[in-house]
Amino acid sequence: MRVRVLFALVFLSAIKELPIAFLLSPLGFESLALRSWAAAGESLFAVAAPYALALIAVSMPIVALALRDGRDASQP
Repeated sequence: MRVRVLFALVFLSAIKELPIAFLLSPLGFESLALRSWAAAGESLFAVAAPYALALIAVSMPIVALALRDGRDASQP
């Protein structure tokens, strides 16, 4: 169980790394983080909002899993 949580947290950190995403992505490919960052950089917050909400939706189950695992480990 703990390995899955650690993998999920590493995955979350990796999808939010913008410089690595810029360098390693193929030409013409944009991730949610890149689209959100580009739209927010141009002050198009209404355009950036759905991408940011999608990132939050992906993050919520992972954080819930981590919190549940932490609670289970603290109980004797």
